[in-house]
Amino acid sequence: MACSLFPTLPYLGKRRIANKRRVPYDRHMASDFAKLFYPSSVAIVGASVKPDSVGNSLRHNLNTFKGAVYYVNPNHTDLDGTVCYPSVSKLPAPVDLAVIATPAASVPSIVEEAGKFGIKHLVVISAGFRETGPEGAKLEEEAKDLSLKYDVTLVGPNCLGIMNPEIGLNTSFAGDLPMDGSIAFVSQSGALMTAILDYAKKWRLGFSKCVSTGNKATVDETDLLSYLATDEKTKVILLYVEDISDASRFITAAKKVSCVPSPKPIIFLKSGRTKEGSHASASHTGALGGVDAYYSALARQSGSIRVATISEFLSSAMVASSNVAPKGSHVAIVTNAGGPGVLITDEAIDFGLHLAELSAASIEKLQSQLPETARVHNPVDILGDAKAERYESATRTLLADPAVDSLLVLLTPQSGTEITKTAEVVAGLPTDKPVIASFMGQDAVTQGITILRGKGIAVTEYPEDAARALGRFSAFAARGCPIPSPFSYGHMDAERVRSILWHLPNTEGFIPEREAGLILSAYGFPILTTIQAASTEETVAAVQKIGVPCAVKISSPAISHKRDVGGVILNVTANTASDAYETIMKNVRAHVPEARVDGVIVKEMAPLGLECILGIVKQPHFGTMVMVGMGGTYVEVTKDVAFGVLPIDLFDAKEMIASLHARALFDGYRGTPALDVDALIDGLGRLGRLAQDFPEISEIDINPFTLYPKGKGAKVVDVRMKLA
Repeated sequence: MACSLFPTLPYLGKRRIANKRRVPYDRHMASDFAKLFYPSSVAIVGASVKPDSVGNSLRHNLNTFKGAVYYVNPNHTDLDGTVCYPSVSKLPAPVDLAVIATPAASVPSIVEEAGKFGIKHLVVISAGFRETGPEGAKLEEEAKDLSLKYDVTLVGPNCLGIMNPEIGLNTSFAGDLPMDGSIAFVSQSGALMTAILDYAKKWRLGFSKCVSTGNKATVDETDLLSYLATDEKTKVILLYVEDISDASRFITAAKKVSCVPSPKPIIFLKSGRTKEGSHASASHTGALGGVDAYYSALARQSGSIRVATISEFLSSAMVASSNVAPKGSHVAIVTNAGGPGVLITDEAIDFGLHLAELSAASIEKLQSQLPETARVHNPVDILGDAKAERYESATRTLLADPAVDSLLVLLTPQSGTEITKTAEVVAGLPTDKPVIASFMGQDAVTQGITILRGKGIAVTEYPEDAARALGRFSAFAARGCPIPSPFSYGHMDAERVRSILWHLPNTEGFIPEREAGLILSAYGFPILTTIQAASTEETVAAVQKIGVPCAVKISSPAISHKRDVGGVILNVTANTASDAYETIMKNVRAHVPEARVDGVIVKEMAPLGLECILGIVKQPHFGTMVMVGMGGTYVEVTKDVAFGVLPIDLFDAKEMIASLHARALFDGYRGTPALDVDALIDGLGRLGRLAQDFPEISEIDINPFTLYPKGKGAKVVDVRMKLA
């Protein structure tokens, strides 16, 4: 269900009314999911003995469940000697959880019957709903409405089911239960969940809860995050998502998991990274956005660890669940091979880690322990003939160094390498610092990897995976628990903006540049003097009034990118103003003869500075995105921008700016002065507030937003604004 991030606004104009979206519905489900994951009784609705049927798989998978199991099927009185009830209302008493595996058409009536009978938790395995088309969508909506009416939690439909290994609960038609452990796994894809759980057996990963959300009719990943935040069994959360319909709500829930005194890492895998996610857009902000950029913003703001591949998904889960959070980003590396040692070092640096600078005492100790030709500086190379004893002395020395926050242990199978003994050494290291091993190879190292994983040590086959996972885990730990910090700015004149919108002419969706500038001015943006002119005479008079060299630009609601049609001339004086007007009109008539033209805009020229960009764009079923980055003519070429999901606070704004590749320019570069970053942060906050107050403004580009030396502020040089 689409949800607005903003309150409904009053009527704002003769032609435009803010879209009245449905607010997030009150889910009316039990806020505590305890009985969903810890039921004492379960009913299988659609239980069967038919081979290869879902109902039969459910029966077998619930053999491990420690509570009572009941069968419901109107076509049987018993199944394999166990009584079978004709309907849920004929059960001896309401069960804690009912699992539905019947044809889609029957599901709404079963939901209603269960609700009336007092069953509060349902898992709907059945397919044939929204994923099949309009008729299925209608059935799903009916089932959802009934679940809300009777205050019933409904997981699914079209899902794999849920699992809780701790109590032997497997309400899925997948294979065996995974190992019991501390990882919660929430997946929109049931098929991916079965594959991940199969990988997890080899990786020796244990799970606290597994939930396939399917179509997410009433229960989605945000609801589950709210529960898992307080679940003592869960220490790490894996999230596989294909879409999130309310980004702001997700961020709020995720922060209760990842941004608290004892945070739980949320490891976030999103499919469809390369899919074109932006709608046809006239703004740079829309063109630069898309699914990948928006979900990266969501992951950053929520404090989640975003990964791109299944391998990274699993390795990050293993590292986070097997170790305490590192106290810093300084890593020590020990290896028996120079080349792989360099590879893992490069990857560690690329993912934000720093090589620990070993103390003189540690170096001296390593020199006494290792051969003369060994490298005793980080990364420490203990040479190809290293036995387990050499690994033990080197790793213990490194972990004892106060400068070392974590340890990467690399092993390649060479002649004489004691693989299993070395694995026992690494598994037995006495430390409260993260230790991640990479035993490279296949058959030769299998037994060593098995030993390490059996002892709960994170170990990867490829060194890059170890470095990436540790780097992400260290960044998560370093982020800590930022305190929400509001922006600090003076009065913003919303009434003035309402008046401007009320008196707008028919602009075909675009707000004229002059009025767009006045809207920004009402919200405290530093704009340049701007005058509308409709003739050569008015253009000359405008330049004379401004009194400095001006930019003259075409004024047309149909022309978004003015330079592309020869609609901009710079450094215009009173002597050249007439020619500038005529040239622009001629250029526009040649390029877009059908465009409606309202004359030109005459604007004072801004002093040179660093050209940045600020923008907003609405993403359907996701939220409103705010953007900051390097601006100017080549913004879509450099693409050095960062997005945020509204609402943002001061911490979010600073984090967005810090993520830019060109961020070093703000501090001064090769003799240039430091820039007024506070003005950029202030502009980002004001733009977000404007977007929240007036959601009918669908796109804004402020480009360039020219930044000057510290204390000198910024100027809005150009603005493009569009109404929904």
